[in-house]
Amino acid sequence: MDEQHEAIEAVLKPVREAFRALDGHLTLDEARVAIRKLHTATEQADDDLREIKLAALPRFSPPG
Repeated sequence: MDEQHEAIEAVLKPVREAFRALDGHLTLDEARVAIRKLHTATEQADDDLREIKLAALPRFSPPG
């Protein structure tokens, strides 16, 4: 597994964990907390994945 793939897997781990916390046996309040955690993890993953993608792009160096 290359470094970028490992970084992506690490970013997605909290999202997967938050998703697994959702099940049919939660109270309404527990479900709200779980959904909030999933939402937060998803937003963070989106930001982190964007950074990984930008890091993989070639850097522009002005001629000099």
